[in-house]
Amino acid sequence: MLVGQLPPTTSSIIIDDQHIEDNWNKAHEYFGSINQKHFIFDRSLLFNLTLGKRYSKDK
Repeated sequence: MLVGQLPPTTSSIIIDDQHIEDNWNKAHEYFGSINQKHFIFDRSLLFNLTLGKRYSKDK
């Protein structure tokens, strides 16, 4: 449910008082998931580590 593959049927998913089941992009600010089948984008190592999100060089 946390990665959006199964919708909750009798409840909801709340993180920091926010319902996240309709906003999976917001949910992924709180956690990440790793599939058992690996996949590497044909881009830079930095892109593969951050999945395109912007982070400061210090982070």
